[in-house]
Amino acid sequence: MKKLITIFLIAIPLILFTQTTKIDSLKNVIKDAEGIEKADLLLALANRIQFSDIKAAQDYIDQAFALSEKLNHQEGIADAWNLSAQIAYRKGDFAEALKYYEKALKILEKIDHEKGLSKIYNNMALVYMNIGDFAKAEEYNFKSLEIKKQLDDKNGISYSLSNIGLVYWNQRNYSAAMDYFHQSLKIQKEIGDKNMIANTNNNIALAYMSLNNYEKALEYHLKALSITEEMNNLSSMGSILNNLGVVYAKLAHYDESIQFHFRALKIFQEMEDKPNIASTYNNLGIAQESNKNYDEAMQYHLAALQIRKQLGLESGVINSLSNIGALYELKGDFQQAEKYLKESLELSEKLKNDWEIINVLNNLGRLYLNMNKLADAEKVLLIAHDMLITLESEESNVNNLYSLAELYAGKKDFSKAYEFLMEHITAKDTLISHTNLEQAKELKIKYDLEKKLEENKLLKKDLDLSKMHTRNLALTLIAVFIFLAAVVILFVLRIKNNLRLKLLNNDLKIAKNIAEKHDEHLTLLNKMLRHDLTNNLTVVLSALKLFQYKKDTKLLVDAANKCNNGISLIRNLHKMEMNKSEINILKQVNINQVLEKLKTRFGSTEINHSGNYLVLADDGLESVFQNLIENAVDHGSASKINIDVNEVSKFLEIRVVNNGTKIPEEIKDRIFEEEFSHGEKGRTGMGLHLVERNIIRYGGSIYLEENEDSNVSFILNLKKAEQ
Repeated sequence: MKKLITIFLIAIPLILFTQTTKIDSLKNVIKDAEGIEKADLLLALANRIQFSDIKAAQDYIDQAFALSEKLNHQEGIADAWNLSAQIAYRKGDFAEALKYYEKALKILEKIDHEKGLSKIYNNMALVYMNIGDFAKAEEYNFKSLEIKKQLDDKNGISYSLSNIGLVYWNQRNYSAAMDYFHQSLKIQKEIGDKNMIANTNNNIALAYMSLNNYEKALEYHLKALSITEEMNNLSSMGSILNNLGVVYAKLAHYDESIQFHFRALKIFQEMEDKPNIASTYNNLGIAQESNKNYDEAMQYHLAALQIRKQLGLESGVINSLSNIGALYELKGDFQQAEKYLKESLELSEKLKNDWEIINVLNNLGRLYLNMNKLADAEKVLLIAHDMLITLESEESNVNNLYSLAELYAGKKDFSKAYEFLMEHITAKDTLISHTNLEQAKELKIKYDLEKKLEENKLLKKDLDLSKMHTRNLALTLIAVFIFLAAVVILFVLRIKNNLRLKLLNNDLKIAKNIAEKHDEHLTLLNKMLRHDLTNNLTVVLSALKLFQYKKDTKLLVDAANKCNNGISLIRNLHKMEMNKSEINILKQVNINQVLEKLKTRFGSTEINHSGNYLVLADDGLESVFQNLIENAVDHGSASKINIDVNEVSKFLEIRVVNNGTKIPEEIKDRIFEEEFSHGEKGRTGMGLHLVERNIIRYGGSIYLEENEDSNVSFILNLKKAEQ
């Protein structure tokens, strides 16, 4: 279920007046003011207190509006509509905000107030961005920018450029967003606007965070924080501290995340900025929830909800209700989860906020699936699906399609389940391509850490192999291999045939492309199965034949080890097959764990390695190292293998060095070829060919290197995974 965290993008809403006097001073001055001056001061006071007391701010606006109308003060009337729109915007009533901005716009057009027009265009663009109408947001931002260029308003130009960047950020066009942010930053540095420099650094950091480049995100957030501390800009400082908390949560450093949120909370409490206090409570709730502190998380979510209800921040109320519902679902209290999500849906429908409606419907659908209320799940998920046809929300669409596929699988309507699953895969590919495929893989890694494989206790029973009859042992081991191999092969063929049958009833080109990718994947699995399983079975048979003449129990131990190897191989290939719908999605694999497992299988060979490194791969990585070690031992008579790992930029260079015989010069260039054979026994190169195929599939490379002391080295370059 999707959690609604508050990210503090610093957009620039603009007012039409420039008073910056403190609240108490303004109140004192207003007592003696008259006419237009009093109207402007009332609006200035309303602007200052809107963050702490929205109701009082609206009262001051109403007074200013009445006085401005009486005096025919057109700029004052436009100011009043502008501020009323900002308050409606903060409350999440975007339709009302646009209505008020339109009223201000008409007045400013009538009196030809260009500077005021540019600011209203700017503010309307922010509303359109929040309701997902990015074309309108772009249009109004560029209208504002054009006027500011005519006025040579460099500050205003930098504001517009930054806000245009935010529109592209919301559309996941991060390269365009970065371009506009940096254009804005260049102007801000020229004119020395430190506060805006901090704000733009914050937004650049968020773009990096969206690309999962957390190192860069932290760099720019900390730059922004340093400037706000220097300028004592508390509002921006609180926003940046909150964002730092979000970055550390993404890195699963929840204690640090909570500390940053607490620092932000203290600032907003000192400012009496109640909307941002509520937003910070919301983020603390999610951080505590991620840290498994569910009771504390609930307290923060309820505190956020209470403030948002008091202030009439209906969009925030929807957010809090959804998060509370999600937390109750996590705790297993489905009845309470349903209650809060339904309340969130009712308010979303009242505001006619389609984006919130879709999000809540998707969350309700997931809840009903967990409750096994398939009819209810179908109803809400299909409503969301129909809404998503006309709206552009890639992430919501991906989640919705996956839930629908799961729903129809539960209803045993496999035709529909397949249809929605194919749509989900296509939508997911589109989403990933928009956010940079490599970075999206890293994002998945953060939330899909590899669990250590449990040792199969049934295969570890203390068997007295030396007392077992040789013929019975051989037949048993061979039967196990044949049975397990047959199960995997039949499973692969069944999946392959089912996919082809479904393609006969599906005209979508994308489904055909997916099938071709699956065929390629299945071909690789079958080759790995045939090669590695055959090698293991050959060792088993050889050991058993020798045992007939030489009653050495070590031979039986070797046979049992190879049996375990084969079973492990089949399980790994089965995992890879089960994950075929995410062929391009790799996961985090711990090299140390893979090598430790292999050391037990090559007991007579000295294998040295160190470090605790993570790479982007899958369960096939075990087969890669097993083939390299077997190749060195069986074909090169190696007795010692050293595996060294070095970090090189975003890659790990893994050197697998053995002390076996050198590879003949005439075949060095062909060792990775498929079905290449060499020697009296005509041994094939399938093992090394499969190694290379897997390494390429992981986005890496492999090559042979031989040094002067006759050691044979295979150099692997694999992408690092963040720890």
